[in-house]
Amino acid sequence: MSVIANLDEVRQRRRRRRLRTISTFPTLLTLCNLLCGFAAIHFCLRAMFAVGAGIPDDAAHTLHLISAERIMPSYLAIGAFLIFVGIFFDMLDGRVARLTQNTSTFGGQLDSLADMVTFGAAPALLVIAIITKYSHGETAITPIADDFAGRGTWLTAAVFVSCAALRLARFNVEHAGDESAHRSFRGLPSPGAGAVLASLVLLREHSSGFRGTMLVGVLPFVTLAAGLLMVSRVRYVHLANTYLKGRRPFWQVVLLVIVVTVFWAQPAPMLAVIVCGYAAMGPVYSVVRWLRFRGARRETPAEDDGEPELDSTRKHA
Repeated sequence: MSVIANLDEVRQRRRRRRLRTISTFPTLLTLCNLLCGFAAIHFCLRAMFAVGAGIPDDAAHTLHLISAERIMPSYLAIGAFLIFVGIFFDMLDGRVARLTQNTSTFGGQLDSLADMVTFGAAPALLVIAIITKYSHGETAITPIADDFAGRGTWLTAAVFVSCAALRLARFNVEHAGDESAHRSFRGLPSPGAGAVLASLVLLREHSSGFRGTMLVGVLPFVTLAAGLLMVSRVRYVHLANTYLKGRRPFWQVVLLVIVVTVFWAQPAPMLAVIVCGYAAMGPVYSVVRWLRFRGARRETPAEDDGEPELDSTRKHA
């Protein structure tokens, strides 16, 4: 009986799996990503509070620094900027973990949880907040709104959040091997989708007139498209592993210098062009591949599956 009791105790100990050690620095970087998403949500709520209280934009001091407020003139601009800071930490934590040889399942799961907040919930709330702001509270963005515009906008944000969760869960299941060896993704990565919405929100905060109104009008459609691209099987290249590693052609270096120069002069428009261009790259590349494949099939002669055709002299013999 004592032997059986000891076996049962050993089995129970094996079932109680405890996480005894974790890598400190990569975990802190992942938590910084998470906190960027949490802070972005906070500034979205501050913006909606200002709208409800009737506080104009020029009366709301954001960072209390004139130089910083030129780049981030509103609470929503700060929230959008924090999403890009979260992307920086998201890129950094995995590389630090690999350099220090501290990669683990725990780190991968924590990274996905942080991404869900920073690139799933926060961008969707940014879209709701900016539409609420520029409709001056007249459009209620809620699932129980009286008008279709309010319900439809909320549903697009809900679809985006759901697709982000599905994208991250699918990546955790299908992901194998070292991420540094990856050259492409299947589906738009969640940081890319979050960056698309954040860049358009940031661009809207630096725009006025017809362009600003147009940006607010297309945001729900862009949100829905970005969500669907995340769960699609459209191929996207890994920019860092494809274009920034190893020796590159001279023209690519020149192009990078031009992009950086234009970005320095016009950061908000150039950031939106870069991010939205990357998101559109996947569908465009898929269409080009399909057209090339279709053209190749047309040029390939049909194979003969029957008896060879007789020439004219033998037909009439």
